[in-house]
Amino acid sequence: MAIDVAIQFPRLSSRVQIKCTSKFKLTGKSLTMDLEPSWVASWSDSFAPVYFLVVIVPAVIPDWIAHPATSTSHKTGAYWARFDPALHKNKITVVKSNRFTLDTLHEWKSDVDTKLGIGGGT
Repeated sequence: MAIDVAIQFPRLSSRVQIKCTSKFKLTGKSLTMDLEPSWVASWSDSFAPVYFLVVIVPAVIPDWIAHPATSTSHKTGAYWARFDPALHKNKITVVKSNRFTLDTLHEWKSDVDTKLGIGGGT
């Protein structure tokens, strides 16, 4: 399953495709996924940075989320890569050191600012 979203930063939105899969394990250093030609064509035309976010979940849905009284717990992992049309023609490799965190959003905003020629990532 995949969904396309836009994250609106103050100056420009970034595109993100979020792919949810149970095909991979949380262990390991990276994963490689096939890219649809239509995605590559669409992303290649984007001025703004485009990101590919993979959320790894267990195969059985009740095994990956719990709702105790005081919280919601996900037994998942989310990892990302920035799409590069020169490199990602048919496949994209996502290294698991690129775990999606709050800091990721700051990094993506900095990428947008750099693309716009704005120094300091502000």
